[in-house]
Amino acid sequence: MSRPYNILEHSNTFSFLNTEGVNYICRFSDVTNHYAPILGAYDIRLVDFDFYPERDAKSADAATGHTICKLIKSQFKDNKHILTYVCDENDGRQKLRQFKFQKWCERYLPDFGLQPINIILETEEGLHYRYAGILTHPDFPYAEEIEHYLINRVKGIVEEKSRM
Repeated sequence: MSRPYNILEHSNTFSFLNTEGVNYICRFSDVTNHYAPILGAYDIRLVDFDFYPERDAKSADAATGHTICKLIKSQFKDNKHILTYVCDENDGRQKLRQFKFQKWCERYLPDFGLQPINIILETEEGLHYRYAGILTHPDFPYAEEIEHYLINRVKGIVEEKSRM
């Protein structure tokens, strides 16, 4: 198994340099207060996650995936945290990113709950396909009660990011 890269932290932003010399940036943003509380589950913390290379990278290696999953795991301070993500679509490779992220989670976070979400947005230019997801702690207590609600919430995050 690959070893994760050394991680630097700068006020809730993390970075690491891979063997190609590409610097990756990872951010975790608490978005809990941007949305109404989930009925019956008021103690949930909703965190949006972004990561990207500072310059174009050929391909993320196994150690990159291991490092990102290590960062993600460190953010789950208790079992009521939910992590959401939206795959970057700037180069048309968002579906590949979704697949790669799923593989990393299967390998390095096998007990966590990952629910990929594929979203179709209708815009003036036509249909846009967005790939996103929800990641929960292995002991997440509200899985059945709020699955549908969370999917709608992530769709809202995706739509907000699309307008940026």
